[in-house]
Amino acid sequence: KGKIRVGDACRRDAGLDEFKPDLAEGDWRAHDYRPEGVNQNAVRRERRYESRPGSCPDLPKHWDQFDGMSYTTHTAYGQGVADEFAKAAKAAGINIVGRQYTTDKATDFNAILTAIKGKQPDLVFFGGMDAVGGPMLRQMKQLGINAKFMGGDGICTEQLPSLAAGAMGDGQVVCAEAGGVEDSGKKAMESFRADYKKKFGTEVKLYAPYVYDAVMVMADAMQRANSAEPAKYLPELAKTSYQGVTGKIEFDARGDMKQGTLTLYTYEAGKRSQIAVVR
Repeated sequence: KGKIRVGDACRRDAGLDEFKPDLAEGDWRAHDYRPEGVNQNAVRRERRYESRPGSCPDLPKHWDQFDGMSYTTHTAYGQGVADEFAKAAKAAGINIVGRQYTTDKATDFNAILTAIKGKQPDLVFFGGMDAVGGPMLRQMKQLGINAKFMGGDGICTEQLPSLAAGAMGDGQVVCAEAGGVEDSGKKAMESFRADYKKKFGTEVKLYAPYVYDAVMVMADAMQRANSAEPAKYLPELAKTSYQGVTGKIEFDARGDMKQGTLTLYTYEAGKRSQIAVVR
């Protein structure tokens, strides 16, 4: 987060543009180190924290009303996701019964989980990564905490079940991952995956399609402006309407994606399974 803010100021001062394929910090453009304002040369491909089902009402809507517990790592990512979840959960009528903190290096969560158990929450929201979330799930089971476990894309990995060492119940974990292709776009994505594997001999990594689309959108703006000079092609970038591998790409006045998607997942029998792609 700090690097993003300082880097944004440096690039703005140099007149450079930015296209962020995977960034969800809600106020990323609002940080400034000069009176003139935010970096107007920046756009982003992903939805903001406050519009992610992993951190807003979209995900709680999948369940009845419940008491929630927020559990956060002391990192910019963990703090941001948990803050936005708490705000949106309260707005949706969910009772937040407490909040606990840990670090991204912690391995023993007994004290914190015991405090959580005493609150008897229906759900524990975790703002952090799978390397911490997995062992936490294991220790939750050892303490007899049967609450649902929710998080953002930090825990939404194929490795989470093995990190939890078999402690995850079917459907216990629900997480959100930025991006996602709806049925109408699956053919283009499958073609991209096949071409990628043929060329590089490996499967597509998580955000590769979004980075690919980011580069193509930049190139498209340069072509329409007939220039590679930021001052000339940035106005065209702002007017982008591009059909990419990941779907239709257009930006609002803040440089955020219009109608951005994300995918909700759960885990069954130790395997990640998709719930839905939502906007």
